[in-house]
Amino acid sequence: MSMERAAAIGLIAAACSLTTEAPPLEVVDSQPESRQTLPANQALRLTFDRYLATPPLVPSPDQTYLRSGENVVGVELGYDPVGLAVIVAPVQELSPGRDYQLVFGPDAVVALDGTRLPQAFELAFTASPAVALAAVPAKPDFARDILPLLTGRCGCHGPSPQVFPELVADALIGKPSARQPGLNLVEPGLPLRSQLVRKLLRDYPATFGETMPPGSLLPDDDIRLVVSWVSSL
Repeated sequence: MSMERAAAIGLIAAACSLTTEAPPLEVVDSQPESRQTLPANQALRLTFDRYLATPPLVPSPDQTYLRSGENVVGVELGYDPVGLAVIVAPVQELSPGRDYQLVFGPDAVVALDGTRLPQAFELAFTASPAVALAAVPAKPDFARDILPLLTGRCGCHGPSPQVFPELVADALIGKPSARQPGLNLVEPGLPLRSQLVRKLLRDYPATFGETMPPGSLLPDDDIRLVVSWVSSL
């Protein structure tokens, strides 16, 4: 083999061995927007460009905090996997007219692909007077709320000899997924450890097969209702 050919093969092998690193995690939207107002009794919302690692999310004093001057306001974090968003709920009502700053440090959240924010994300806003909030919805019920969403959309599911599990609560809750080893179809309290939820989410990583139901995906609010049901178990 000529030296030129050997060198060319070496270059090809080196190129093939290189792995492309994913770009850093990014906040693509926020509610409120920077320098805008937020009702004193509403939560903030940060939307990311990809799925985050499985919650629960726990605020860290040096990575995730809300402050007004020297005063720090405690927060609770929630996750909306349908909207790729972290919900930041202050534990107390904010003071109208005061300026606030939300800070998410580089290690505040981690994406499923292992990426993090390249630097701290800071959101400045002003609290406005509180507004009337919508009533807290009732705890979702499978027969009343979930089954009607799926009936007629998921015809491949049903009693034996159907290939896919029957859409009844007892056949889903705590039952292992035949197609996704290591996961249950529904893991009580853990929607993102539930194969049912992963299949409904659009292009959820490392999930066997296509997003369900095929052809016409469920509306976002319907998927959120399924997530809420699993979370409530």
